[in-house]
Amino acid sequence: MTDKMVWFLSKDELRKMQYFAHKADFISLRFCGALVVVFQTMMFLFKTICDGDSKRSMLYRGLYLFLIIVTLISIGLLSKFRHNQKNIALFYLVVKGYVFLAELWAVGITCLGCQHGNDTSAFAYTVLACVAVIPIQPVVVTAITVFCTVLLNVAFLVMPGINFHSGMMIQTVSTCLIAILVSVSCFTMRVKRNRLIFARDEHLKEIESLNARLKGEAEKDCLTGLYNRRFLTQHIDRKLELGDAPSAVLMMDIDYFKSINDRYGHQNGDECLRVIAEEVKKCIEQRDGYAVRYGGEEFLIFFESITKEELRDLAEELRARVEKLKIELSTHTHISCTVSVGYSSAAKGLLYSEIINEADRNLYRAKENGRNRVCGV
Repeated sequence: MTDKMVWFLSKDELRKMQYFAHKADFISLRFCGALVVVFQTMMFLFKTICDGDSKRSMLYRGLYLFLIIVTLISIGLLSKFRHNQKNIALFYLVVKGYVFLAELWAVGITCLGCQHGNDTSAFAYTVLACVAVIPIQPVVVTAITVFCTVLLNVAFLVMPGINFHSGMMIQTVSTCLIAILVSVSCFTMRVKRNRLIFARDEHLKEIESLNARLKGEAEKDCLTGLYNRRFLTQHIDRKLELGDAPSAVLMMDIDYFKSINDRYGHQNGDECLRVIAEEVKKCIEQRDGYAVRYGGEEFLIFFESITKEELRDLAEELRARVEKLKIELSTHTHISCTVSVGYSSAAKGLLYSEIINEADRNLYRAKENGRNRVCGV
């Protein structure tokens, strides 16, 4: 990135930078504002004690008081706007306004000083301090500083009591140019730092996204898209660590699946598994359940919260939906399948393994009683 690029930041990048930095900027501005108020108050008191009520003293005190009030109001507004992310644009608008008023103050205090033989150092100190400490774009700094520099030189020419010479113009113009260079340098470092931070954050997000995807893939059965036994074990373990457990388990087995593989081939058998798995997903998508491919043609569904009556109705619904399926095979023929279902509703204090075993026993009861049926307690 070249330095000139800081003049042409997109609105999105500038907004992102401001969103990222405005809280830290507020802390810096509040500290600087406190110093301004303290020193201006000291100068106000000094002029009051030493110069009394002279016209010159009153003008100086008026300018000191002006900067004190502007600083306090600005810090108050910044404090209000920093708490709401929607007001970040207003936050930095106040910052720009403060820089403009501070440089106008520098014009006034410099003109007043030059009427009594002083130089342009007050203008130089103020302008350079503003652009070095206060974070605003170089284009804004340039506009404000050039305007105040022109205004100051016009004031040198028209105000009475100022012995204008070319050195004064050279000093103010030099200050203006240095201020622009300082602004570009400071803002460039700020942009570079933030771009590095944003790039790092984006990289971390990509890593987290990749890890989440890999974790999801590791917990899914690649054929059916259902969860696998690895997920089942880890999920249940986490639940048990929290003192929780599934409230119910449903086990389902495709009837005579071996004969389907033998007759139509394993590829068509896999298609049967995929179609039935999709039907399982549809059946439980509105319920708080997780479907797992438990074995070759065996599925397990466990529920976080379900009543015994709902569980029985769901088991029967699932059996009936599979029975109605017409599964298209690669040979363009259609076959029907049935399933046997066993379920168990957890009693208080029942272990997870006991719930599984109970559902498994009920599944075998359904098979022994003729298949294509539901059994449970």
